[in-house]
Amino acid sequence: MTTRFTSDELRVASDPTFFYLKHQVTQKVAGQLGKLHRALRQTVEAQAAAFPAGWDERPGKISRGENYRLLPYLILDYPRLFRHDTTFAYRTMFWWGHGFSCTLHLQGVFLDQIRPVLQRRLLSRAEPDWWVCVHDSPWEYHFEDDNYQRLTALPDARREALVAQGAFLKLSRRLPLEAVDQLPDFGVATFQEFITLWAKP
Repeated sequence: MTTRFTSDELRVASDPTFFYLKHQVTQKVAGQLGKLHRALRQTVEAQAAAFPAGWDERPGKISRGENYRLLPYLILDYPRLFRHDTTFAYRTMFWWGHGFSCTLHLQGVFLDQIRPVLQRRLLSRAEPDWWVCVHDSPWEYHFEDDNYQRLTALPDARREALVAQGAFLKLSRRLPLEAVDQLPDFGVATFQEFITLWAKP
């Protein structure tokens, strides 16, 4: 690899404007995640009986990184429980260039406890904007076909197998970048929809 800059590299390296704009975007996204967190705390108080014992009741934390598939991201995990035998997490993620996603991640003991009701209720759902993870790893968040597929595109048998036999279950909804102002409402509504899959009416 040559050490000389290409014309595109030189143009980018000579212009700091992008990083000023990146800072502004990051601040706006962090602000919206903060609003979502405050709204979720109110919702969580009313629904806490549906969560696994020992879930982390501390306020959520907004995490930042620069290298999910080479691109920056911001994440809010709330509510959450990450333990060696159980994962229960609602993750809202901004991924640079790809918009927002709100994802429910269930794994381990808690998933095993609610499998029967999950299996029954998920088979009856037909939301076109729900995505189901079909990947072997629960730690991927891109929406390529090998990771997420639309719930309505999965045959009943495949849907049933994911719940009955999967080591984890991840459900997600997406929000485009231009709808950043809607993120708090969207995130709360998505969480409320997802927990109807096992919570008592």
